[in-house]
Amino acid sequence: MYNLVFDTTATSCSVALQKDGKLVSGFYKEMDFGQAEALILAIKDILQQKNFQMTDLAGIGVCVGPGSFTGVRASISAARTFALALP
Repeated sequence: MYNLVFDTTATSCSVALQKDGKLVSGFYKEMDFGQAEALILAIKDILQQKNFQMTDLAGIGVCVGPGSFTGVRASISAARTFALALP
């Protein structure tokens, strides 16, 4: 079972693709600003590296804080968008 988890709540952007709780692929970049812009590209890159589609995932996880309001909102918005767009 594969899960995609991500976090934009702090001074970094991180994305991890996990299988049964173990890291398969990941992205991490320290940044003061621009986490929301980096998030979608990082997710796209990780999925392309492993030849995955969003429909191959069993779940999506997102960090909800503590952290900046804008960062929390960016992660939750991305997760909700994926959930609404997928069957």
